[in-house]
Amino acid sequence: MVPPDPTSNQGTKGSIRLDSRLLPRDQGSLNQAPSTYVDGSPGRLLTHPLLSDWVLDIFNYSLRRRTRVRYKQMIEEFKAWEVSFNSLSHESDTISLALEFLTLKYHPGLAVSAIKTYSSALNFLIPNLTQDALYLRLLKGLYVCRPSTLRYTSTWGVDLLLNYLNSLVNDQIDLKWTAIKLASLLALALAARGSELTQLNIVDPWLSRTPGGFHVILKGRQKTSHIFL
Repeated sequence: MVPPDPTSNQGTKGSIRLDSRLLPRDQGSLNQAPSTYVDGSPGRLLTHPLLSDWVLDIFNYSLRRRTRVRYKQMIEEFKAWEVSFNSLSHESDTISLALEFLTLKYHPGLAVSAIKTYSSALNFLIPNLTQDALYLRLLKGLYVCRPSTLRYTSTWGVDLLLNYLNSLVNDQIDLKWTAIKLASLLALALAARGSELTQLNIVDPWLSRTPGGFHVILKGRQKTSHIFL
């Protein structure tokens, strides 16, 4: 059965309609993975014998663009290593190959968090890799061999910033410093990412007053959908 044209606004009841922005730049045939998507990210990462290519293309958009690009690089790196590994007449299943590859990446000094990123990428090639008992055992061993360290080696006192902001009298500073003061207080109060702060909007419907304060909804797509003040 040939699926209907996803770019068409015409169709019978129950037909498939996709936003043209989700379509590959080079659609090709239904059985051919596109090389590049509209947003410039690499082509399809996931394959599945029981799912149509249109479904697999939309799955790609569950990842952010930069994540798709990075995962594509990691998958290609694994495939290149797999060819050289198999050329040495090793006989291994896919799980064993993945564990060998991850251990190889670990030895030069990569943190466990980086190994987990590689694992997430390989999960597109090897379903359920990150739930496999051998993988979980390997991950536990990596944590023991190289414990995670603190991200920051030093911190600074928040009182320094608060005292400085308190010295800025609202009626005596211009619009630029008012915006800086507001952004600083929001960053301290919300502990939000910089990308989330840029999505804040102080007009309806993004900002509303509640009995406990203010309810702020982010405009863009973020890991957290809303923030409470």
